[in-house]
Amino acid sequence: MTVTSSKRFGSATIECKSRFLLDYSFFQDYSHRRVPTIARAFMGIAQARSPHPEGESAARLALDLLQENLKPTQLSSGALSSGDWKNQAADSLKKAGSELYHRARSEKDPRSYQASLLFAIVGDDRAYLGRLGAGQPFLIRERKLIDIPITPGAEAPVEPKQEYTPSLFPTGEEKKEKPPVPTVGDWLGESDKVRTAFTEFDLRPGDILVLCAPQIARGLSREDLVEQLVSARDLQGGCNRIAEIFREKSGEDGGSIVAFVYPHAEKPKVTVTPSRPEKDRARPAHRRPDILLLLLLTFVLLGIFVVGFAVGWKITNALRSPSTQPRQMTSTQEENSAHKENETQAEPEEEPLPEEVTLIEEESETVTFPQKGLISGNGVRLRAESDLNSNVLGILNDHQEVTVLEQVADSERAQWYKIKAVPRSGRKSYERDGFVKKEYVVVSIE
Repeated sequence: MTVTSSKRFGSATIECKSRFLLDYSFFQDYSHRRVPTIARAFMGIAQARSPHPEGESAARLALDLLQENLKPTQLSSGALSSGDWKNQAADSLKKAGSELYHRARSEKDPRSYQASLLFAIVGDDRAYLGRLGAGQPFLIRERKLIDIPITPGAEAPVEPKQEYTPSLFPTGEEKKEKPPVPTVGDWLGESDKVRTAFTEFDLRPGDILVLCAPQIARGLSREDLVEQLVSARDLQGGCNRIAEIFREKSGEDGGSIVAFVYPHAEKPKVTVTPSRPEKDRARPAHRRPDILLLLLLTFVLLGIFVVGFAVGWKITNALRSPSTQPRQMTSTQEENSAHKENETQAEPEEEPLPEEVTLIEEESETVTFPQKGLISGNGVRLRAESDLNSNVLGILNDHQEVTVLEQVADSERAQWYKIKAVPRSGRKSYERDGFVKKEYVVVSIE
């Protein structure tokens, strides 16, 4: 079973038991073209009369020739309304029948190049059908199946007729047989002439147009056709279900079905732009106070924004430069701060030294190094260089013995001692050389 699907149509083709595919179908959707056309859809089904021994199909050839010669996208609205489309369709069938007829004459079984054909062109709110041979069209409207009668029209000759003119004088050619009278065939490619039929009718939104092979129309009830196409999730699912039921219930072979749902017409909206005086007259009078109120609210919001921006700017400046604002301190706060500064700058009190140790009151030049010394004060820091910003090597305790190596001065002329001691630094303590301010070391003269 061959299937084709889209949002608006569905189709299914059933293979024969002999594995020959006698039926074919096609569908072309023009509703999504960038350039809109008068035709919305073009579809058709065809059935070959007999299988071809080499696998070719007259049904597929007939549909290909129809699509090649009949272009619904090139039809004008005048051609559809005036009925000129019938002449174009008949001319297309004539060319297709001529091709099949010439091929059938050279075959041992001419029926292998004969086919029936049914097609439909869907326009705006109207459908145009053509049929040659078998094929049954239906219309499902409001869950009712409606037969579409197609009356035969003018016969479309396949080849120009050879006229026979008798001679007034006997020439011996009178014994020749007259050309045979052309017969009318119900299959495309059966004879010199074919019997065509055309019809057209209006469509409503929601209508389902169905083209099916005659054996499917005979093998299934009308209720089954309507129920499967209407209640299915989409038309493709309905066509597949119809093909399955047909193979189960019917003893006939092959067949194809195509279904299309006609959507709501999408007409473009036309907008007329009135001129300036018309706009002013058409504008209601009560809308003018609304515009004034809107302008007033705009100015109020703008003022709030400006004031908030200015306040924020002042606050930001105040946070950036706090030292510029005067600080008023009470007398008590000034005394407390002065007392704290004196405490930080005060030297640690010196404890009385043993009798054998005497303080050195003279200048540092009179002292020779190295000398023994004691740390005066708890938590004295041993630094890597003679600078308060240098790294701390460890902490020295009060009355801890050290060796004074030399006396140095820093960049600010403050006096330092370079000593050798064992400071407390974490869990490990080992002897190091470092610098301590002079006031925290008491040097003893041996």
